[in-house]
Amino acid sequence: MAGPGAWEAWPRLQLAMPLGDRLGLTAEIGIDPSGESLDTPAASLKVLLREPGAGRTGFAAALDLFGSTHSMTETEAGLGLGALRSLGPVTFRGVATIATGVSSWTPHLHAGLSAALELGRRWRTLGEVVADVDGGEVAVSAGPTLKVALGASTALAAGALFRVGPARADPVITVQLTQGI
Repeated sequence: MAGPGAWEAWPRLQLAMPLGDRLGLTAEIGIDPSGESLDTPAASLKVLLREPGAGRTGFAAALDLFGSTHSMTETEAGLGLGALRSLGPVTFRGVATIATGVSSWTPHLHAGLSAALELGRRWRTLGEVVADVDGGEVAVSAGPTLKVALGASTALAAGALFRVGPARADPVITVQLTQGI
């Protein structure tokens, strides 16, 4: 593992697919930076409860499972609820997930809020705040993301999350290439 201030890449592969009009599945796996193994698998079953529309908030629920290929004690299950609403050129999204370890009852909260602004036909910018509440401690991060549509089903996004508050940490920088099939 790299020390503070060191750069380290953690590639991930993700598959998202519809299972019906209002049901979808996302599955992903990380590739250990050494390239020797797969790690941190995750899966999410999502249900659209209400479609967003003009002047109407959309709602979705998710059942999540994420963890480690090395230890069952690092595996968690979660139940989440999300909301999405557009107001003019800005789309707001909020999500909260209650998660717990699968080997012991350790409930904690993951939550996030974001606002996305379309800058043109192909460009979009996003600002987000995420929080993890665990054992009475709160970790908050915030940052921007820029996304560009490269084609009809291809997009490139780059973003960063910076820890805010007294417990500073190195930023998490993400570059994501998405290709629809």
